[in-house]
Amino acid sequence: MLIQNFITIKHLIISVIAMAAVPCFAQNQTQKNAASGNRVVFSWGFSYNEDRREDDNQSSQVEGLTDLRLGYQWRQGWYLGLYYGYEQEKIKANDYPVVGLYRDSRHTRVGYGLTGGYVYGSFYGMFNYLPICEWELRDVSTTSVFRGGSGYQIDFGINFEFFGSPNFLLGPRLSYKYAEYSKEKTSSSETELKPKLKRTALDPYFILWFEF
Repeated sequence: MLIQNFITIKHLIISVIAMAAVPCFAQNQTQKNAASGNRVVFSWGFSYNEDRREDDNQSSQVEGLTDLRLGYQWRQGWYLGLYYGYEQEKIKANDYPVVGLYRDSRHTRVGYGLTGGYVYGSFYGMFNYLPICEWELRDVSTTSVFRGGSGYQIDFGINFEFFGSPNFLLGPRLSYKYAEYSKEKTSSSETELKPKLKRTALDPYFILWFEF
């Protein structure tokens, strides 16, 4: 019998939006638009996804994502800051989905760059330029590091006040990511990738947002 088990933050995000978007948006936007002054903003985003599939054998894929931002928001709503992103993904398969297939790999991806965007009431949109991206892949017997990477990330999110505090907010965010890598380094050599290795992703996050 086939058993599938999904644990994902997507369900939480959908529930939060459905239950709280309208009243929280009205309250937050009134208070934010009435507030004046520039502010420093720190935000922490995180996401977790687990996918397990079993019959007589099994496979699993576990992914954890996090990012940090430190920026400055002007009273008009414009935002500019620094960005750091970290992702870790573990994939295991033992005779699944077919006998003889075995995988045990670990992916670590990091990105650094600048972030800018606009905050309107409870909603915000950000564009992140990432001139430094790196992807490390550890397999059963080999390790490869993909370097010379760059990319971008586009974010759309909404913040809700936490127990009525205008300086501590939380909420969901959806991020589209694109990165490409031009070099592969192994224990014995480093080679140019032609064509470049490219990766795209669409990931949900949950955000903690602090204003000072």
